[in-house]
This record gives sequence, structure tokens and C-alpha cells, in this order.
Amino acid sequence: MRDDDWEEFLQEVKIFCSKHDIEIPDLESFYKIGPYRSHDQITIERYHHFNVFNETIDFIMMELNTRFNDISTELLTHSAALDPKKSLESFSIHDICTLVEKFYPGDFSKQDICSLDYDLLHFELDMKKESQFQLSTLVQLCR
Repeated sequence: MRDDDWEEFLQEVKIFCSKHDIEIPDLESFYKIGPYRSHDQITIERYHHFNVFNETIDFIMMELNTRFNDISTELLTHSAALDPKKSLESFSIHDICTLVEKFYPGDFSKQDICSLDYDLLHFELDMKKESQFQLSTLVQLCR
């Protein structure tokens, strides 16, 4: 999010402000520390992008990195492969197979684990043909 989502985030903020009649400043004007002094000729947008947005993301990442051990972090990372939010963008056969083999081996038979890679490959091909990704179908396929 820190690297790629500033523009998307800014659009959402603008929509929110418009919807709630909140004045949006001219983001291309210079950021001022006080009523008269500009801050090194930095635009309002640049200030909020780097000094607010990115620093907030960095702070949240630092907090998250200290709260989760390596195993929990790995589980969360691999679980992202099941996120239906952006269709097949986050879908990862490798991550799902790792989840099953490392974190849920007792929930699947050895035969299911062996055929999972092949089944998920077919699932991915079928989903690419479909216009919408259905998480419930993925859950049923994994079981």
C-alpha cells in the first residue's frame, strides 16, 4: 500500500470529502508550517503523501512486525492467497498448498494434499474464464 496505493487512497479521500461537504485544499499549492512560512516549497499533496501517509504506513508496519512472530506472519502471508477482493490477483497455488501442507495437514487426507496442486491449477484456469471469482467455490474445492 505504501508503494502503490497513494493515488487510489487520495481518490477515496476526495470522494469522502465531496460526499460530506468537506473543503479540499489546492493540493498543488505549497505546504505552510505557519500562516506565512512555506515548508521548503513542498506541495500540500507531497507533504501529506510522504510526511503523513507513508509515515503512518511505516508506523503501522513497525507495530505489526513487533506483534506477530514469524509463524503467524507466514500464516497471514499465505492466507492472503485466499483474498477474493481483487479477483485472482492474490490467488497463489503455491501459497495455498503451503497453507495446507504446513498449517492444516490434519484437515486433509494425503491423497487430497497430493492432488491439491493439480486441482487448484484447474480451478485457476476455470476462474480465469469466469467473470467473477467466488470464494465459496475455492473453499469447497479445497475441502
